[in-house]
Amino acid sequence: MRLLEHQSKAHLARAGVRVPRGVVADTPEQARSAGVALGGEVFVKALVPANRRSKNNGVVGPVGPQGAWQAAHELLDSRILGHPCRSVYVEEAVAVTGELYAAFSWSPRGPQVTASIAGGVDIEDSGDALIHLRLEGSAPITRAGANHLWQRALGDTPVPPDLVDLTVAAAGAFFDDALVVELNPLALLADGTFTAVGGLIEMDGNALFRHPELRWRPYGLTEREAVVARADRRLPGASVRYVELDGETGLLVGGGGAGLYQHDLLVEAGVRPANHSDLGAGVSAEKLDVLIEAVLGHPNLSRLLVSFNILQLAPCDLIVERLLAGMDRMGYGDGRIPVVVRLEGLNADRARRLAAGRAGLRYLPPGASLGEAVDTLVRISR
Repeated sequence: MRLLEHQSKAHLARAGVRVPRGVVADTPEQARSAGVALGGEVFVKALVPANRRSKNNGVVGPVGPQGAWQAAHELLDSRILGHPCRSVYVEEAVAVTGELYAAFSWSPRGPQVTASIAGGVDIEDSGDALIHLRLEGSAPITRAGANHLWQRALGDTPVPPDLVDLTVAAAGAFFDDALVVELNPLALLADGTFTAVGGLIEMDGNALFRHPELRWRPYGLTEREAVVARADRRLPGASVRYVELDGETGLLVGGGGAGLYQHDLLVEAGVRPANHSDLGAGVSAEKLDVLIEAVLGHPNLSRLLVSFNILQLAPCDLIVERLLAGMDRMGYGDGRIPVVVRLEGLNADRARRLAAGRAGLRYLPPGASLGEAVDTLVRISR
């Protein structure tokens, strides 16, 4: 889950990282009031889950209170990097004398921290070296480790103690269920202290139950993705996931390698998937209904592949029962699109009986491979 900037900075502040003061505003009038309350000049930032906002007209400033009103008026209800802007973040402008970069992330070999003396919006284009330091185990970085990191980055320049303190605090935020914590720019102020002017955090979605303060919302999702995501959080039982793509072939498949393998086979055959799906063993009928409606609701849908492995413990009869009900409910019961079903698992015989005689539905015999399911769908579609 990608946090919006005000959420990221609240998470950082709870860990002890210094951040500028800021206020969320939903209207231009609220933005002007925030500018007055913060005093001096402010930056107005679009609250959307995307990077590089400042290079895409998503950050305005520094401006005064009236400028904050005008900036909010222009940003609200606009689209920034493909995302609708519903709120803005009005943040105090601080006197920056230097910009660094620091980020915590998970590499294939474990957690690591990255630092650079070239922070700011052009970090991706900077020729300055990025310094990496592996972190041992799942523990925050020590003061000695933070000092060593910045010694390598700064060279002969002494490492400010405040920078060490802030880095240790940011590590605490990272190991509090985050996948990525990025401080960019990490601003040096005139008094020699540091503050996180830019803060980006991506949280582990499976750990959000430990963070009710985040008030999860499905930012940046399509309407169908958001419906499935809400149902997954609201309803008990195994998880369901739906990722929408721009193709025409619906996928009701289990997660993991088997689902991704079939996805790749379709692409190799020149067929564009309309979505990817994932559901856990023991999924409830109610969650399954939501996922099926999302798959069938794609506006470009012209064919459907339903395929699960026996090792995924899919309740085959439940899947077929809810699939047929969803097709009837959404106007696909007349066979207008080809449907290929390959199910190996619990109650497969009953599932086959339920599907018998349905128009447009091809139920593959026992033992059919994943590749045969894809080949059949491609062949009958053509």
